[in-house]
Amino acid sequence: MDQTRKFEWRFPILDGGKRQGINDSGIATFAGAELYNNLAREICQNSLDAKDPKSKEPVIVTFNLMSLFSGAFYPIKGLRDALQSCKSYWDPYDDQKLNSFLDEAFRTLNDEPIEILKISDYNTIGLAGSKTRTDAWDALTGSNGVSFKTNGSQGSFGIGKNAPYACSSLRTVFYNTYAKKDNCKAFQGVTSLVTHLNNNGEETQGCGFYYNVVDRKPIFEDDNCEDIQIFKRNQYGTDIIILGFKKNSNWKDDIKLAIVKNFFIAILDSKLIVRIDDLEINKNTIKSIINKAIDLDDTDDVLKRVKYYVDTYLEPDQIFETKILKDKDVKLLVKISDEYTRNIAYLRATGMLICEKTMKKMKPYEAILIVNGDAMNDMLKLMEPPKHDKWDYKLLPDDKMPSGRSIMRKLSKFITESIESICKIESPEEIDPDGVSSFLPDDVDFVNKKGPKNNTKYRPETVEIENVKKVKTEISKGSTIGKMSTGEGTEGDVHNNTDSGKEFDTEIPRTGKEKNIGDDVVVEQPSGPKEIVKPLNATIRLIPISTERGLYKVIALFRNNYSKVYLNFKSVGEDGSQDLIDVIGYNDNGKFIKINKDHFVANNVIKEQVYTYVICLNVNARVVIMVGGVGYEIE
Repeated sequence: MDQTRKFEWRFPILDGGKRQGINDSGIATFAGAELYNNLAREICQNSLDAKDPKSKEPVIVTFNLMSLFSGAFYPIKGLRDALQSCKSYWDPYDDQKLNSFLDEAFRTLNDEPIEILKISDYNTIGLAGSKTRTDAWDALTGSNGVSFKTNGSQGSFGIGKNAPYACSSLRTVFYNTYAKKDNCKAFQGVTSLVTHLNNNGEETQGCGFYYNVVDRKPIFEDDNCEDIQIFKRNQYGTDIIILGFKKNSNWKDDIKLAIVKNFFIAILDSKLIVRIDDLEINKNTIKSIINKAIDLDDTDDVLKRVKYYVDTYLEPDQIFETKILKDKDVKLLVKISDEYTRNIAYLRATGMLICEKTMKKMKPYEAILIVNGDAMNDMLKLMEPPKHDKWDYKLLPDDKMPSGRSIMRKLSKFITESIESICKIESPEEIDPDGVSSFLPDDVDFVNKKGPKNNTKYRPETVEIENVKKVKTEISKGSTIGKMSTGEGTEGDVHNNTDSGKEFDTEIPRTGKEKNIGDDVVVEQPSGPKEIVKPLNATIRLIPISTERGLYKVIALFRNNYSKVYLNFKSVGEDGSQDLIDVIGYNDNGKFIKINKDHFVANNVIKEQVYTYVICLNVNARVVIMVGGVGYEIE
């Protein structure tokens, strides 16, 4: 550090703490092929969250590429010295990932002028708390995993701030803000490097700060620091300055398409305007931008769906509303057209796309789900991972998980019933409501290959089904099933081949008489033989009879003799998550037996024989279903 300067880089002393290497999970989360998409999502959602509530104007976000010479921006010299110290400290370890980063960093610094991406927002409130190291300023510049966002905002994990670092070949970002709350202008640099030695030979932390080293505070307007003169702000808001921007030849187009794909509702609602150099994306230009992009690349299916979503939002065929927590806190817009792709866009109130899902076996449609209520938005925000790309109630604290699961079920039910009301088509698989008859295995190859046909045991020929109340499970995108091992198949075939050697879900209904012996579970009996619970050795197929009524045919060939077999059924989500499906009942000699349990029991099955069962599951939508189980063997 230059002792004559008060504005310098400072890396806090390690003081016996853990050394920091180049691997940073927060930065890695936003790196890779989705680099610009992640940057656009995080930047724009943060700016929308920071909107000035007293302004009637939309939030404006600008992306401007600039160039800097090291002689005109002093922090570059100090950063070069820090990087050289990092290299000297870690050279003996021959860390290839670190060496690659350092090589790229030095190339960037030596290739002057150095390119920066300056991202600015307007009609926002800026970052309060710079003088007290509190509030939004500290969350962004001085903390990890901390978020001070208000109710209804998008972010909650406090790691989205890492997205700009992933876009910097120097892992260095400067923050410049004019905060409305405290009427304060502040400037500070943050770099995420690795442990190294300072000028005193002391080990440092990897994270360093460019600020006033005298009082360890940001640089303020009255500090007369020449470094900040090129970044003066006269309007409330924040600049994020990415030093050594990782630019490719298509960066403008990539950010443009990321904005369009993720914020089309916010733009159409006049909540957001984005300017990328001389290109402006607003409610009047978004349609032409989309159409031109499709003309240039008609293979971009995501962009085509966005085009359909825009049409749906502007001219829906029907709008559905419902109450989940409070009156009319959820809205669904649906539009029907032969060219549409049967997709549903999920959004919260800020207008950023969270995820997309689909419901097949409907007339072609496009739909948009918008969650408006504060209570709903706050709950769903807690269900989102750091990248805000899905809703998963399992991310909630244990005490909130039941409420979250209930919300997701209600949402799914609302979506399914709404779309079915105007888009449903008759399926050849639908069965006469008065009954089901003659359900025999129609997979001849399965019977011939897996067991002797003359030993096959078939269950009922006639089923009497009463009216059963069922909930609709969340629908996974792409739930067209074939063999799970290949991912191939025919739409609507909802089975899973569970051959021997593959893992089964081994949830066992407990009676209190079981004890574990090694990998087996032994059921203690007062006298006589013992029953040993083992992973099921079988091939099982699940074939839909009537998905609307939850009716399925289970065809099973068992490789061992079992006194009892417990089968369970789980719906598989897009992210691989599984939800247990209750078994409402089954067919027994033509009579429907209600059980309402989380499993189905087959008794006294014989090795190498094929069994067919008709069951009713608590699901009435097309989903991916996994079958698992355990078997009881007599010792």
